[in-house]
Amino acid sequence: MIKYEYDPKDVVSQRIGKHVHGQWRSLTEMIAIGIMLFVLWVLSRIVLGRMNEYFSQLDAGLPIIVAVLLWGGITMGLLGAYLVILFLSRYRDLRKDQDNEMSSYRAGPFRVEIGPDGVSRASNGRSEQIRWSSIGGVKSTPLGLGLPLDDRDFIPLDQRLLPSGMTVDQAVETIEGWQKAGA
Repeated sequence: MIKYEYDPKDVVSQRIGKHVHGQWRSLTEMIAIGIMLFVLWVLSRIVLGRMNEYFSQLDAGLPIIVAVLLWGGITMGLLGAYLVILFLSRYRDLRKDQDNEMSSYRAGPFRVEIGPDGVSRASNGRSEQIRWSSIGGVKSTPLGLGLPLDDRDFIPLDQRLLPSGMTVDQAVETIEGWQKAGA
């Protein structure tokens, strides 16, 4: 049995949540998409600037020039539209996460008990018993562990709150054993 108390407003709990729900990856993806859009814009400027030189030296007929321009434009347009939509989607998700971050946790601190039957979490007259089948695995983070319940809710376990003598790897093995036994 692992017993501890955590405050959801604590910096460590919030950082564990970012690792559990992959928000660091979303921010990195968003930056990469922005860089790809910039490179696509630079390439299109280069191509458009040199297009007149290229087609003036070509002896090809008008149908070939129109086909190259049409398919090249469609390809670049679709790629650009995809990247813009992906960028805007990630940006919207990131903003929504920042606005709603930790909204379900404002009533902390929580007293948590992790054991063979599942996880018990209690706070200010409110308690819940969560069976292992409702927990989406054990996520190891640089600061401890996270037990994801859904795409918004998780239970952080700061490595400093582990029972004395227990390492993070031992905690992962113990919790995964309880999960397998409870499934």
